[in-house]
Amino acid sequence: MGDGRTRVHPSHRQPVKPHPFHSLLVPVLMLTSLAPRASESRHFDSNGVRLHYRVAGTGHPVVLLHGITRSIEDDWIASRVFPELATRFRTIALDQRGHGQSDRPPGVQHYGHPMVEDVRRLLDVLSIEKAHLVGYSMGARIALRFMATHPGRVRAGVLIASGGVRHPSDTEPFLALADALDRGEGFRAFLRAIAPPGPGSLSDAQIAAIDRQILSRNDPAIVAAVARGFPDWHVPPDALAILRPPVLALVGHRDPVQPAVAQLAHALPSARLHIVPDSDHVSVLSHPELLDALTGFLEATP
Repeated sequence: MGDGRTRVHPSHRQPVKPHPFHSLLVPVLMLTSLAPRASESRHFDSNGVRLHYRVAGTGHPVVLLHGITRSIEDDWIASRVFPELATRFRTIALDQRGHGQSDRPPGVQHYGHPMVEDVRRLLDVLSIEKAHLVGYSMGARIALRFMATHPGRVRAGVLIASGGVRHPSDTEPFLALADALDRGEGFRAFLRAIAPPGPGSLSDAQIAAIDRQILSRNDPAIVAAVARGFPDWHVPPDALAILRPPVLALVGHRDPVQPAVAQLAHALPSARLHIVPDSDHVSVLSHPELLDALTGFLEATP
Protein backbone atom coordinates (compact mmCIF):
# COMPACT_ATOMS: atom_id res chain seq x y z
CA MET A 1 0.00 0.00 0.00
CA GLY A 2 2.94 2.32 0.62
CA ASP A 3 1.28 4.56 3.25
CA GLY A 4 2.65 2.82 6.35
CA ARG A 5 -0.72 1.62 7.59
CA THR A 6 -1.54 -1.99 8.28
CA ARG A 7 -3.85 -3.65 5.81
CA VAL A 8 -5.69 -6.91 6.47
CA HIS A 9 -5.62 -9.13 3.43
CA PRO A 10 -8.39 -11.56 2.52
CA SER A 11 -7.96 -15.20 3.40
CA HIS A 12 -9.18 -18.18 1.37
CA ARG A 13 -11.66 -19.61 3.85
CA GLN A 14 -14.84 -20.78 2.17
CA PRO A 15 -18.04 -19.78 3.98
CA VAL A 16 -20.97 -22.12 4.32
CA LYS A 17 -23.66 -19.81 3.01
CA PRO A 18 -26.87 -20.05 0.95
CA HIS A 19 -27.61 -17.69 -1.90
CA PRO A 20 -26.16 -14.25 -1.05
CA PHE A 21 -29.61 -12.64 -1.00
CA HIS A 22 -31.25 -15.44 1.00
CA SER A 23 -31.60 -13.21 4.06
CA LEU A 24 -33.78 -10.84 2.06
CA LEU A 25 -36.22 -13.65 1.39
CA VAL A 26 -36.58 -15.10 4.90
CA PRO A 27 -39.93 -14.27 6.52
CA VAL A 28 -39.83 -11.83 9.40
CA LEU A 29 -41.33 -14.36 11.84
CA MET A 30 -38.49 -16.78 11.16
CA LEU A 31 -35.92 -14.05 11.72
CA THR A 32 -37.39 -12.91 15.01
CA SER A 33 -37.35 -16.48 16.30
CA LEU A 34 -33.55 -16.29 16.13
CA ALA A 35 -33.39 -13.46 18.68
CA PRO A 36 -31.17 -14.37 21.64
CA ARG A 37 -33.25 -15.20 24.71
CA ALA A 38 -31.05 -13.16 27.04
CA SER A 39 -31.54 -9.92 25.10
CA GLU A 40 -33.97 -7.22 26.21
CA SER A 41 -36.28 -5.38 23.83
CA ARG A 42 -36.67 -1.73 24.85
CA HIS A 43 -37.86 1.64 23.58
CA PHE A 44 -36.82 5.23 24.24
CA ASP A 45 -37.96 8.68 23.20
CA SER A 46 -35.68 10.53 20.78
CA ASN A 47 -37.04 14.07 20.57
CA GLY A 48 -40.61 12.83 20.18
CA VAL A 49 -39.84 9.74 18.06
CA ARG A 50 -40.21 6.34 19.77
CA LEU A 51 -37.28 4.11 18.88
CA HIS A 52 -36.81 0.40 19.51
CA TYR A 53 -33.53 -1.25 20.46
CA ARG A 54 -32.20 -4.55 21.83
CA VAL A 55 -29.48 -4.94 24.43
CA ALA A 56 -27.59 -8.03 25.66
CA GLY A 57 -24.27 -8.98 27.23
CA THR A 58 -21.74 -7.19 29.40
CA GLY A 59 -18.44 -5.40 28.83
CA HIS A 60 -17.48 -2.50 26.60
CA PRO A 61 -20.59 -1.22 24.78
CA VAL A 62 -21.02 -1.84 21.04
CA VAL A 63 -23.82 -0.11 19.07
CA LEU A 64 -25.06 -1.73 15.83
CA LEU A 65 -26.68 0.32 13.02
CA HIS A 66 -28.45 -1.54 10.17
CA GLY A 67 -28.96 -0.77 6.48
CA ILE A 68 -31.79 0.98 4.63
CA THR A 69 -35.15 -0.90 4.57
CA ARG A 70 -33.65 -3.34 7.11
CA SER A 71 -33.92 -3.92 10.87
CA ILE A 72 -32.16 -5.43 13.89
CA GLU A 73 -33.55 -8.87 13.01
CA ASP A 74 -32.66 -8.64 9.31
CA ASP A 75 -29.06 -7.53 9.63
CA TRP A 76 -27.79 -8.38 13.10
CA ILE A 77 -29.77 -11.35 14.41
CA ALA A 78 -30.19 -13.34 11.18
CA SER A 79 -26.44 -12.98 10.57
CA ARG A 80 -25.69 -14.02 14.20
CA VAL A 81 -23.56 -10.89 14.68
CA PHE A 82 -25.70 -9.64 17.60
CA PRO A 83 -25.71 -12.84 19.70
CA GLU A 84 -22.02 -13.53 19.02
CA LEU A 85 -20.93 -10.03 20.01
CA ALA A 86 -23.11 -10.26 23.13
CA THR A 87 -20.86 -13.05 24.43
CA ARG A 88 -17.99 -10.53 24.62
CA PHE A 89 -19.51 -7.04 24.80
CA ARG A 90 -22.53 -5.09 26.00
CA THR A 91 -24.24 -5.16 22.60
CA ILE A 92 -26.95 -2.66 21.64
CA ALA A 93 -28.76 -2.82 18.29
CA LEU A 94 -30.99 0.06 17.18
CA ASP A 95 -34.01 -0.07 14.88
CA GLN A 96 -33.41 3.29 13.25
CA ARG A 97 -36.33 5.64 12.72
CA GLY A 98 -38.40 4.63 9.72
CA HIS A 99 -37.41 0.97 10.20
CA GLY A 100 -38.22 -2.15 12.19
CA GLN A 101 -40.23 -1.55 15.36
CA SER A 102 -39.39 2.15 15.55
CA ASP A 103 -41.66 5.06 14.63
CA ARG A 104 -41.95 6.18 11.01
CA PRO A 105 -42.57 9.96 11.06
CA PRO A 106 -43.44 11.37 7.63
CA GLY A 107 -41.27 13.97 5.94
CA VAL A 108 -37.59 14.22 5.07
CA GLN A 109 -37.02 16.68 7.94
CA HIS A 110 -37.28 13.73 10.35
CA TYR A 111 -34.39 11.85 8.74
CA GLY A 112 -30.81 12.68 7.81
CA HIS A 113 -29.15 14.46 10.76
CA PRO A 114 -31.87 13.45 13.28
CA MET A 115 -30.77 9.82 12.72
CA VAL A 116 -27.26 10.78 13.84
CA GLU A 117 -28.64 12.41 16.97
CA ASP A 118 -30.72 9.30 17.69
CA VAL A 119 -27.44 7.49 18.34
CA ARG A 120 -26.31 10.19 20.75
CA ARG A 121 -29.60 10.06 22.64
CA LEU A 122 -29.40 6.27 22.84
CA LEU A 123 -25.97 6.54 24.48
CA ASP A 124 -27.31 9.20 26.84
CA VAL A 125 -30.32 7.06 27.83
CA LEU A 126 -27.99 4.17 28.63
CA SER A 127 -25.47 6.43 30.43
CA ILE A 128 -22.72 5.37 28.01
CA GLU A 129 -19.91 7.88 27.62
CA LYS A 130 -18.06 6.09 24.79
CA ALA A 131 -18.99 3.09 22.65
CA HIS A 132 -17.73 1.06 19.76
CA LEU A 133 -19.87 1.88 16.72
CA VAL A 134 -20.60 -0.72 14.02
CA GLY A 135 -22.58 0.29 10.94
CA TYR A 136 -23.63 -1.62 7.83
CA SER A 137 -24.34 0.16 4.52
CA MET A 138 -26.64 3.07 5.49
CA GLY A 139 -25.73 2.46 9.12
CA ALA A 140 -22.03 2.90 8.27
CA ARG A 141 -22.76 6.28 6.73
CA ILE A 142 -24.54 7.33 9.90
CA ALA A 143 -21.68 5.94 12.01
CA LEU A 144 -19.08 7.93 10.07
CA ARG A 145 -21.09 11.13 10.42
CA PHE A 146 -21.52 10.42 14.14
CA MET A 147 -17.75 10.03 14.55
CA ALA A 148 -17.23 13.39 12.87
CA THR A 149 -19.97 15.10 14.92
CA HIS A 150 -19.35 13.46 18.32
CA PRO A 151 -15.76 12.16 18.21
CA GLY A 152 -15.49 11.98 21.98
CA ARG A 153 -18.28 9.41 22.16
CA VAL A 154 -16.61 6.73 19.99
CA ARG A 155 -13.99 4.17 21.07
CA ALA A 156 -13.68 2.62 17.60
CA GLY A 157 -15.70 2.40 14.41
CA VAL A 158 -16.42 -0.51 12.11
CA LEU A 159 -17.78 0.52 8.70
CA ILE A 160 -19.22 -2.35 6.65
CA ALA A 161 -20.05 -2.12 2.93
CA SER A 162 -19.96 1.66 2.73
CA GLY A 163 -17.59 4.32 1.52
CA GLY A 164 -19.42 6.96 3.54
CA VAL A 165 -20.65 10.27 2.15
CA ARG A 166 -17.40 12.01 1.23
CA HIS A 167 -18.75 13.90 -1.76
CA PRO A 168 -22.28 15.03 -2.74
CA SER A 169 -22.20 12.57 -5.67
CA ASP A 170 -22.08 9.70 -3.14
CA THR A 171 -25.78 10.31 -2.48
CA GLU A 172 -26.92 10.14 -6.11
CA PRO A 173 -27.98 6.44 -6.05
CA PHE A 174 -30.16 7.09 -3.01
CA LEU A 175 -31.73 10.23 -4.41
CA ALA A 176 -32.46 8.22 -7.58
CA LEU A 177 -34.04 5.53 -5.38
CA ALA A 178 -36.26 8.16 -3.74
CA ASP A 179 -37.39 9.39 -7.17
CA ALA A 180 -38.09 5.81 -8.31
CA LEU A 181 -40.18 5.16 -5.20
CA ASP A 182 -42.15 8.37 -5.80
CA ARG A 183 -42.90 7.12 -9.32
CA GLY A 184 -44.08 3.77 -8.00
CA GLU A 185 -41.17 1.86 -9.56
CA GLY A 186 -40.04 0.17 -6.38
CA PHE A 187 -36.50 -1.03 -5.62
CA ARG A 188 -35.63 -2.96 -8.77
CA ALA A 189 -33.09 -0.53 -10.22
CA PHE A 190 -31.50 -0.02 -6.80
CA LEU A 191 -31.24 -3.78 -6.20
CA ARG A 192 -29.66 -4.32 -9.60
CA ALA A 193 -27.08 -1.61 -8.79
CA ILE A 194 -25.88 -3.47 -5.68
CA ALA A 195 -26.12 -6.85 -7.45
CA PRO A 196 -24.91 -6.13 -11.00
CA PRO A 197 -25.17 -8.79 -13.70
CA GLY A 198 -22.44 -11.41 -13.67
CA PRO A 199 -21.65 -14.96 -12.56
CA GLY A 200 -23.94 -15.97 -9.71
CA SER A 201 -25.94 -12.75 -9.95
CA LEU A 202 -29.66 -12.49 -9.35
CA SER A 203 -32.11 -13.15 -12.14
CA ASP A 204 -34.80 -10.62 -13.02
CA ALA A 205 -37.35 -12.89 -11.34
CA GLN A 206 -35.32 -12.94 -8.13
CA ILE A 207 -34.96 -9.15 -8.22
CA ALA A 208 -38.74 -8.88 -8.63
CA ALA A 209 -39.35 -11.23 -5.67
CA ILE A 210 -37.02 -9.27 -3.40
CA ASP A 211 -38.63 -6.02 -4.54
CA ARG A 212 -42.07 -7.35 -3.56
CA GLN A 213 -40.81 -8.46 -0.16
CA ILE A 214 -39.17 -5.11 0.64
CA LEU A 215 -42.33 -3.26 -0.44
CA SER A 216 -44.46 -5.51 1.79
CA ARG A 217 -42.43 -4.50 4.85
CA ASN A 218 -41.66 -0.84 4.13
CA ASP A 219 -43.59 2.31 3.31
CA PRO A 220 -42.14 3.66 0.02
CA ALA A 221 -42.79 7.27 1.08
CA ILE A 222 -40.83 6.75 4.32
CA VAL A 223 -37.93 5.03 2.55
CA ALA A 224 -37.87 7.90 0.03
CA ALA A 225 -37.68 10.39 2.93
CA VAL A 226 -34.82 8.40 4.50
CA ALA A 227 -32.98 8.32 1.17
CA ARG A 228 -33.37 12.08 0.70
CA GLY A 229 -31.73 12.60 4.09
CA PHE A 230 -28.44 11.00 2.97
CA PRO A 231 -26.79 14.37 2.07
CA ASP A 232 -26.88 15.28 5.79
CA TRP A 233 -24.23 12.60 6.39
CA HIS A 234 -21.59 14.31 4.27
CA VAL A 235 -18.14 14.26 5.92
CA PRO A 236 -15.71 16.49 3.95
CA PRO A 237 -12.03 15.53 3.47
CA ASP A 238 -10.74 17.98 6.10
CA ALA A 239 -13.06 16.42 8.71
CA LEU A 240 -11.98 12.90 7.73
CA ALA A 241 -8.32 13.85 8.08
CA ILE A 242 -8.67 14.71 11.78
CA LEU A 243 -10.73 11.69 12.87
CA ARG A 244 -8.72 9.70 15.41
CA PRO A 245 -10.84 6.73 16.60
CA PRO A 246 -9.50 3.45 15.17
CA VAL A 247 -11.58 2.34 12.17
CA LEU A 248 -11.98 -1.02 10.45
CA ALA A 249 -13.46 -0.81 6.94
CA LEU A 250 -14.95 -4.15 5.83
CA VAL A 251 -16.28 -4.92 2.36
CA GLY A 252 -17.07 -7.98 0.26
CA HIS A 253 -14.75 -8.60 -2.67
CA ARG A 254 -17.73 -8.78 -5.07
CA ASP A 255 -19.39 -5.64 -3.67
CA PRO A 256 -19.64 -2.80 -6.22
CA VAL A 257 -18.82 -0.30 -3.44
CA GLN A 258 -15.41 -1.91 -2.77
CA PRO A 259 -13.43 0.91 -4.49
CA ALA A 260 -15.27 3.55 -2.45
CA VAL A 261 -14.57 1.64 0.78
CA ALA A 262 -10.87 1.42 -0.12
CA GLN A 263 -10.78 5.16 -0.79
CA LEU A 264 -12.42 5.88 2.55
CA ALA A 265 -9.93 3.64 4.40
CA HIS A 266 -7.09 5.49 2.70
CA ALA A 267 -8.54 8.88 3.72
CA LEU A 268 -8.91 7.98 7.41
CA PRO A 269 -5.65 8.30 9.39
CA SER A 270 -6.33 5.32 11.68
CA ALA A 271 -8.19 3.00 9.32
CA ARG A 272 -7.54 -0.58 8.20
CA LEU A 273 -9.15 -2.18 5.16
CA HIS A 274 -10.35 -5.78 5.22
CA ILE A 275 -11.71 -7.31 2.00
CA VAL A 276 -13.91 -10.31 2.78
CA PRO A 277 -13.60 -13.05 0.13
CA ASP A 278 -16.50 -14.83 -1.57
CA SER A 279 -19.04 -12.20 -0.52
CA ASP A 280 -21.05 -9.31 -1.90
CA HIS A 281 -22.99 -6.36 -0.47
CA VAL A 282 -25.49 -8.56 1.40
CA SER A 283 -23.73 -11.86 2.05
CA VAL A 284 -20.76 -10.13 3.69
CA LEU A 285 -22.73 -9.84 6.97
CA SER A 286 -23.08 -13.61 7.30
CA HIS A 287 -19.54 -14.50 6.23
CA PRO A 288 -17.62 -16.07 9.15
CA GLU A 289 -14.54 -14.01 8.33
CA LEU A 290 -16.46 -10.80 8.98
CA LEU A 291 -17.31 -11.82 12.54
CA ASP A 292 -13.72 -12.93 13.19
CA ALA A 293 -12.32 -9.63 11.89
CA LEU A 294 -14.93 -7.58 13.75
CA THR A 295 -14.45 -9.20 17.17
CA GLY A 296 -10.68 -9.29 16.81
CA PHE A 297 -10.55 -5.61 15.99
CA LEU A 298 -12.86 -4.54 18.83
CA GLU A 299 -11.07 -6.71 21.41
CA ALA A 300 -7.70 -5.25 20.37
CA THR A 301 -8.88 -1.65 20.68
CA PRO A 302 -7.49 -0.02 23.85
